[in-house]
Amino acid sequence: MTPAILTLVVACFFLSGATGLVYEVLWIRMLGLVFGHTVFAVTTVLTAFMAGLGLGSWAFGRLADRRARPLRLYGFLELGVGMLCLAVPVLLPLVEIAYRWLARTLALGFLTFSLAQFALVLALLVPPTTLMGATLPILSRVFVTDPRTLGRRVGFLYALNTLGAVLGTALAGYVLLPALGMRATLTLAAVVNLAIGAFVILAERRLVTVDAGSAAPSQPSLPAIPASPDVADMPSAPAATLVALGLAAAGAASMIYEVAWARALSLVLGSSTYAFTAMLLAFLLGLAVGSALFARLAGARPVGPAAFGLLQLGAGAAALGILPMFERLPDVVVRALSVSLAPGFVLLVQVALAVAAMLAPTLLIGAGFPCAVQAAARGTRRVALDVGRLYAGNTLGAIVGTVVAGFVLMPLVGAQGAVKVAIALNLLVGVALVAAARRSQARWPVAAAAALALIIVVGLVRVPAWNASVMAAGAAVYPRQYQRFAGQGGVARALADSTLLFYRDGLTATVSVHREGPLTSLRVNGKTDASTGLDMHMQLMLGHLPLLVRPQARSVMVVGLGSGVTVAAVAAHDVERVDVVEIEPAVIEAARLFARENRDALRDPRVHVVVGDARNVLLAGERRWDVIVSEPSNPWIGGMATLFTEEFYALARSRLAPGGVMVQWVDGYTLRPEDFKMIVKTFRTAFPATTIWNAQGAADFILVGAVEPRPLDLGQAQARWEASPRMREDLERLGFRAPWAFLADFLLAEPDAARLTLGADLNTDDALPLEFSAPRSLHADTAATNYRMVRAFRTADAPRLAGRGAAHLDAPGVRYDLGVAYLRKDMAADAAAQFERALAREPTHGPSLIGLARAQLRQDLPLRAVESLQAAVRQEPRSAEAHALLARAWQQQQLPARALEAAATAVRWAPDETGYRAHYAALLEQQGRAAEAVEQYLTVRARRPEDTAVLDGLATAYARLGRSTDAVTTLEEAVALRPDDPLLLHRLGRAYLAVKRPVPAVAALTRAVARAPLLAQAHADLGVALLGTGDPFAATAALERAVKTP
Repeated sequence: MTPAILTLVVACFFLSGATGLVYEVLWIRMLGLVFGHTVFAVTTVLTAFMAGLGLGSWAFGRLADRRARPLRLYGFLELGVGMLCLAVPVLLPLVEIAYRWLARTLALGFLTFSLAQFALVLALLVPPTTLMGATLPILSRVFVTDPRTLGRRVGFLYALNTLGAVLGTALAGYVLLPALGMRATLTLAAVVNLAIGAFVILAERRLVTVDAGSAAPSQPSLPAIPASPDVADMPSAPAATLVALGLAAAGAASMIYEVAWARALSLVLGSSTYAFTAMLLAFLLGLAVGSALFARLAGARPVGPAAFGLLQLGAGAAALGILPMFERLPDVVVRALSVSLAPGFVLLVQVALAVAAMLAPTLLIGAGFPCAVQAAARGTRRVALDVGRLYAGNTLGAIVGTVVAGFVLMPLVGAQGAVKVAIALNLLVGVALVAAARRSQARWPVAAAAALALIIVVGLVRVPAWNASVMAAGAAVYPRQYQRFAGQGGVARALADSTLLFYRDGLTATVSVHREGPLTSLRVNGKTDASTGLDMHMQLMLGHLPLLVRPQARSVMVVGLGSGVTVAAVAAHDVERVDVVEIEPAVIEAARLFARENRDALRDPRVHVVVGDARNVLLAGERRWDVIVSEPSNPWIGGMATLFTEEFYALARSRLAPGGVMVQWVDGYTLRPEDFKMIVKTFRTAFPATTIWNAQGAADFILVGAVEPRPLDLGQAQARWEASPRMREDLERLGFRAPWAFLADFLLAEPDAARLTLGADLNTDDALPLEFSAPRSLHADTAATNYRMVRAFRTADAPRLAGRGAAHLDAPGVRYDLGVAYLRKDMAADAAAQFERALAREPTHGPSLIGLARAQLRQDLPLRAVESLQAAVRQEPRSAEAHALLARAWQQQQLPARALEAAATAVRWAPDETGYRAHYAALLEQQGRAAEAVEQYLTVRARRPEDTAVLDGLATAYARLGRSTDAVTTLEEAVALRPDDPLLLHRLGRAYLAVKRPVPAVAALTRAVARAPLLAQAHADLGVALLGTGDPFAATAALERAVKTP
């Protein structure tokens, strides 16, 4: 065979590796749309894929050694792969039909149904993957002609095929899928396989023709195999068996590593499709380079089981060595992203860090396969058989490792524990192989193995657990939040005031719950998915809004549990059944920590939680719902974009009862305007009667969709308000003081939403453009841009209302209620517009005059606020609220005398209102009347003894009077109430300095700078205090930090 032909065949095998990985990525995506994206579903696809590879290598390995023309067989295999892969999209609808029939017709138990599902996937994927798995042993038969270079030749083939897989990963994840979609990418890959097959067959035929015209033997494509070296140095059958078993165990360990490292890196690099592509690319790159290095350096040397054992020990030691590094990666990510947050640079950081994290152990893992072949293959006459069996055993081990890692190790011991199990497996394999071969080798391998084993054992015991708070910090998601702590303790320092309440490496993601002050947040892979802060508005309205729009609803489906607050909002209504679909069981555990906020909704007998994929539940079931609420995580997260596609919305529509409503949460703060419009347009393909609402501020949007437009009945909303105390409590918590005040969340009516989406693209299952565009805008704050864009299409300030709802909406009291709601949402301009409309109907409406003044003060319009308040005072001279606001308006205009007079009047008309009196006290202190300020503060403190702001003001007044000891005592009370408040600690430290007590000053100021490292004045004061204690070196360091702190 000519060198040119050999080179081209090798290039074909490289491309074949690329297409194989493309198919794997595509089939996981395609079958995920049918079977879901649960761990079981993904593992089923991976298992079927690897089972086919193993079966092909085993079956065709036995056949190839007996074939006179193996190159021709390889060509036909590539043709078969191409044709069978082209058939997969054609057969997939039939598989879906069979799956739906199984799910709906037969009452199968979980195990039986799972086996049936696995059988369907096997039937679809095993034919093409079997042919893929056959290619390595067959080409080994072609290329291995000398037993002395057996390991080198097979190693290079394996390395090239794996390097092709690296190319396939990069092309699929970064180029082909974003540009072409799934079907076109699959077609392109199949065409490549067909071209490879055709070329190889034609090349082989030409060689046969040339050989037939010469005096050479009839099958010259295979050089003559020398007989004597085929027997020399042949490994014994027990040794070959031991190596084969070791390679199978190594396959299990490598897959455990891959699963665990991917989970750990998803916490560090994020969960986007690009991050997962970077992780897979890095893992495969290590395998390819490791195999190539072994083939080049040791592939022509005789090796035995001990060499393979040492590689396993080396892989375990390398994996142990990088284990502590993962906890430091969040700080590395933050520092790297401080350079740039441009999408291209972020992708480079992801790849670079993934390669850096995994390179050392994957090099040794990759070297394992050619080493095992060199140690266990029993000559060139049966090379295909031996390579096929070894590859099949390795693949079988990988299947076991995948299943054990996903279903057992991750939930039980977490990512770090799973890595330790894989290291222990490497240790056992390495020790067993070296020990078995100790009599037939030199002493140094035994000594090296003993040293490595000792290092691993000690390391497994001594390596510290990762800091779970740091790992779950979301460094790649919130880099700006942590960048100011760079060089000052990093991410760990930023989280010093946060308490980790819950941490679990679940089946599909890592879930954690954090508390910082009054705020509790739930994070999935480091990304906050729910909280008790601003998220509450969105979480509550996702549950209440659809049931205000369709009050007759009796059955509701909620996609995504989160904190459970939305489920609690739904359960506050008169519904009969609430089905909650949550893909990650750990989220269900975490939601119990929000029992106060979600009213322990999971214990409500009407609430039924299903662990599964939402699409799969909709596809496989027959139940219909009156309302479907979809609140998955952000679409930039890998896999989430499939819950924003045209096909998903069509499926959801088919599961709605007549007149049903679907509600969709949309992230407005990281999406490009084009992506936001794409989601709305895609949603409207199934629900043309779509209105758009927004929650708190401009960050979150809610789409309310139906097939037919239906007017909103405010009368029914009022009846629901009166009948449901829990709903009323929730809405009042949001600042909605009346049953119609929720209309403050309204943005666009149906015609306006339709105009918004003109010219927008669609997000489909096949193309899925949202999955690839959303991560690129992750670090762009697009909230204001998206809100302005949506608001520009607004032509109606309310949805279509039933009956006399429109007339009722123009009543001054109703407009006032809407204005108050807008103020609560911090939307002062909208609030002012509502108050002005109320005043247009009734110019003397006192509450609206005061409300308008509040809105004007928020907009920094104190002159107009004074006018409004003076009008309010003319209507009601004894309005304490008007006088108190007037004091703030005068203060904003730098008119302290008038401000003080107005504040005194407010206190006179409302002597029991402590807020007015506290403001009056502050104004007195600012004007040098500290004694009077103290008197007022003491009155307030008697009624609000735990108000730290009052105590702080009182301490300031004491200090102005020269009563420094009283100031210290008061600030000590405040710090006892809020021990982690850096500003109070700083003031207490300064108060200690004022009474010449440097030692407690150092203690207070040290705590202050620990909690607020950017508080330059606190560092300076700490330097002064340290000088007072006689520690000039520490004082100098503190003063230097003060100078360096911006």
